[in-house]
Amino acid sequence: MAIGDLFRSFSLRFSMKNEQHVKILQRFNDKKMNGGRVKNQIVMDALEMYFNDLENKNGTKEDKLLTKDFLEQRLENFKQECKEDTLRELLHIFVGSRMLGQPFMVSSYTDKPGTEGVIEDGKQI
Repeated sequence: MAIGDLFRSFSLRFSMKNEQHVKILQRFNDKKMNGGRVKNQIVMDALEMYFNDLENKNGTKEDKLLTKDFLEQRLENFKQECKEDTLRELLHIFVGSRMLGQPFMVSSYTDKPGTEGVIEDGKQI
């Protein structure tokens, strides 16, 4: 087999006039940053991530879930559901207690134990 059958080469050049190229070249040459991996493997990993990202952006569900408008809409829906649930529970507590003729407690500012906060038949006892 000839070498051309096993490998395909391409040239990668960094422009020392381009700030982005200089920054990437420094990271590319930093053994701590690249974990001691072969530079060829770093380029292959980067290209694979890039092309996988491009493929995933072609109208998948995940992209729709991550949009700002979608998240804001979900947050508003959640807030509305929380308000409705809270109001429903409060209504159930107050109306349900009154219909059964049971007194319910109202918190007092003095925090003293006793019957100061008990309301029965609409009157405080």
